[in-house]
Amino acid sequence: MLADFPLNETLRITIAHPTFAPIVIEELKITNGVVASAVLRPGVVLTFQRKADELEERIENAVLDLRHSNFESPSTMLQYEVDFDSSGKGSVTIEPGDYEFLRLQHDDFYLTPTLHARHGKLNPNHPLHFEAGKNVELRFEVHRRLVAKGRVIDAESGEPVAEQSLIGKILTGVSSDEQDQTEFNFTGWGDTNAQGEFTVPVAAGRMRVEFNGANYLSDTEFIDFDVAADGSTVIPDIKVRSLPKLQGVVRDQDGMPAARVVVRIRGQIPGSKNIADPVLTDDQGRFEIQPTYVLRNDQTNQRQLDYSVVAFDPFRPFSGRVDVKLDESKPIELSLEPHDFDWPLTEFEGELSEWERGNITVEKAAENDAHSLRGQPIPELDFVEWINSEPLDRAKFRGHYVLLDFWFIGCGPCHAEFPVVKMLHELYHDRGLIVIGVHNNNDPPEKVRQHVQKIGLPYPIAVDHPDGRTVRAFQSHRLVEGFPSYVLIDPEGNVLLDDRTIPHPSLRGYKLEILRKLLFRQSPE
Repeated sequence: MLADFPLNETLRITIAHPTFAPIVIEELKITNGVVASAVLRPGVVLTFQRKADELEERIENAVLDLRHSNFESPSTMLQYEVDFDSSGKGSVTIEPGDYEFLRLQHDDFYLTPTLHARHGKLNPNHPLHFEAGKNVELRFEVHRRLVAKGRVIDAESGEPVAEQSLIGKILTGVSSDEQDQTEFNFTGWGDTNAQGEFTVPVAAGRMRVEFNGANYLSDTEFIDFDVAADGSTVIPDIKVRSLPKLQGVVRDQDGMPAARVVVRIRGQIPGSKNIADPVLTDDQGRFEIQPTYVLRNDQTNQRQLDYSVVAFDPFRPFSGRVDVKLDESKPIELSLEPHDFDWPLTEFEGELSEWERGNITVEKAAENDAHSLRGQPIPELDFVEWINSEPLDRAKFRGHYVLLDFWFIGCGPCHAEFPVVKMLHELYHDRGLIVIGVHNNNDPPEKVRQHVQKIGLPYPIAVDHPDGRTVRAFQSHRLVEGFPSYVLIDPEGNVLLDDRTIPHPSLRGYKLEILRKLLFRQSPE
């Protein structure tokens, strides 16, 4: 029995049980005598056992951050409090299946290890996969929080380098019923001030600090050091050098400079495409790309310095690539050769996630199909105001590919994608592509209008109603589950691609390559 609630209120109820997996009852409308029913299914008891240590303080509870591979699962727990008994043991019951992330958090201590799904790729005996009928015990360590000081300086001039980020990590054991192993777990971030000084969260014992700044590359991948229990540790100076620009020229098959060709960085690990915005060559075929940061390989945790610079004609099936190292500054010569329009999407498979490759379970595919609008019309485009355009509707889309970009003013990742979205509009607007930016209901139309003018978005912008009805309609089909989100509509007015329910190289990452292929794949060479 629940306490009294106002009539006609709509509730979302979570039911937890020490033996059965949690479930959620969605949108239960309160009426007189309403009865809700649900079926509880056997769960997996996940027990956390504190390892023996020398700390005298008892940890009475911690906050669990557990993320199911289906983030909407009732077993995704972002702020779940786990209580520990006098022996340092606590538990939670979850549904069987695959999970992406697990971490215990405490205000005064680091509780390690933090577990990621990638552990399952490195070590099949320790994935975040919990089988039905098999309870699991994970042992954790407790480390008192401290800080250590350090400094980042330019390796050549010795001058301090400001506004750079660093990551602290602690050496810890990954321990379960099956085995023990060691690795470094994240403790926190540090940022340099005007004097290049920073503090980073640490704990007593073996620690590691990694440079994770923008536009610079550190001389060493990381610094390992021992932290004193009194918090007096000073980290050795971290020396960095500016990431060199990648400069060069693109030539066509006849050896002539190729103007207005797309040039971007690609690689063989996820995220390679994101280290710099794509650019267009000038009238002499010249380009300049400034990498902003260096990735780490998730499997090895080593810096990835080997990439490729790729060029492709935006309108014809000609492409080219050359391999580069980010720590070297050499003139680049790129030659375009005949390639089909699929080439930029298929040449770098290592860059794609399992989802983008279509490697999903039968259950996940069925779940996607239950929500997806693939091959069906999009929800009605009902907006309170249009900017840069008269009101558009589905009838006006007939015969056009339409890209919907869902965003809002305070979304940093949305703004990071705008240069590519604007490039798409500029390249393909005259070829029939319609780009529409869909702003949610966070801000009033006039504020959105002023912001659009300030940042120079040239394509139509639609602003949702204060009640969020239109974005919510897309969310109900999982077309939008975060920002930015993209939906591609085909010339018949139906959903062709989205990044949530249709496995495919993502629109967020490969908008240019996907639209180029769709618009020109029938073009003669």
